[in-house]
Amino acid sequence: MKNKKCLFSILSKSHIQGFKVFAKSLIKTNPWVVPAELGMLIISIDLSDEDKKKCEKIYPHIDWIKPDNSLVPKGVNTKIGISAFYKLQVFGIYNYDSIISIDCADMLFVKDISQLFSYDTPIGMVQGWTPVAKWQQFNGGLVVLNKKYRNEETYEKLKKEPASFMHDQDIINNYFDKKITKLPIHFNFSKRMIECEDVRLDKAKIIHFVGENPWEDYPEKSKFKELEEMWNEYI
Repeated sequence: MKNKKCLFSILSKSHIQGFKVFAKSLIKTNPWVVPAELGMLIISIDLSDEDKKKCEKIYPHIDWIKPDNSLVPKGVNTKIGISAFYKLQVFGIYNYDSIISIDCADMLFVKDISQLFSYDTPIGMVQGWTPVAKWQQFNGGLVVLNKKYRNEETYEKLKKEPASFMHDQDIINNYFDKKITKLPIHFNFSKRMIECEDVRLDKAKIIHFVGENPWEDYPEKSKFKELEEMWNEYI
């Protein structure tokens, strides 16, 4: 029986331009994904049928799934917060051997990522970093999940976890705690890491544009000029 693998993400209408860069860079740097028919399971937040067709023209192997509203804790009413909780839905997908949950709206592929599917750890993530807090909890932008924690019992327990500031990221870090395997930084290189002396940009395989998006104007935009020029190559 063929080992089934896929990517999992969520997408809203306001971030389709980010998805286009995500998909185009994936295909260019990982030419094996299309002939291998690597699937993408994407939760549509508010996409129209036309929006979906545009995405499928770029990447043909997409399956659209509906969000599970029972994941959103009572009292959470911000659009960003609600969308983030839907990322936990990956724990309720059981018919794949390996799933990589990944932010498809603000990530850029710059090298081959096939190694990610070779990890046999039940759950693997990359540690986050900011100039102020330095090394901190694991970043929720990329989560490698094999079968162990994708089951009904875990899924229902995650739904009962209390809401917190970092939404799904806090829940995953708190619930799994020391069970998370630390993955190499180059699989989730946060744009802020250009200020970190412990890591090197030229080793990055996936660049994560956390916070402000490349298509937006913001005060520190010039600081990330090199990274955004890499992103702009796929517009």
